Amino acid sequence: MFRFIAFSILTFLISTQANAQSESTFRSVAVPGWGQFYNQQPLKGWAIIGVEAVSIASWFYFDDLKTSKYNDYLLSTDPQRTESLYEDVEKYRDLKRYSLIAISSLWILNIADAWYFYDEEKHLASGKSRIDLNFKENTMLISFRMNFNIQGGK
Repeated sequence: MFRFIAFSILTFLISTQANAQSESTFRSVAVPGWGQFYNQQPLKGWAIIGVEAVSIASWFYFDDLKTSKYNDYLLSTDPQRTESLYEDVEKYRDLKRYSLIAISSLWILNIADAWYFYDEEKHLASGKSRIDLNFKENTMLISFRMNFNIQGGK
């Protein structure tokens, strides 16, 4: 559901903006934090990668705990212990859900950040070359644009 919403938003944004900004956004769709690196915000990129990794690891951790408690619950014969184990299963299920919400929310915020904080001037001033190819639908027209910056040594 979250990915569908994000892809819908992304499709709308890409259809209304320039190709280079879309490239930053596509990178963030593919790998959270990659678009921030492309936008020359490495600290933010590493932070997103780190939080996303912790969120994913916590999902697996809580899933493992839930499975373990559920197996113990199935084997339990003591009614008090069974009730306690069932409550643990519910607790870890909820924590697993919260981890999934964190993963999805961060992924969507990562995409929005890559889109919103794209700065064409930073890319041109960085000296990195960029080549854009644009294909027009229903025509034979292909446009080509190349930006580069030559800096002299001191």
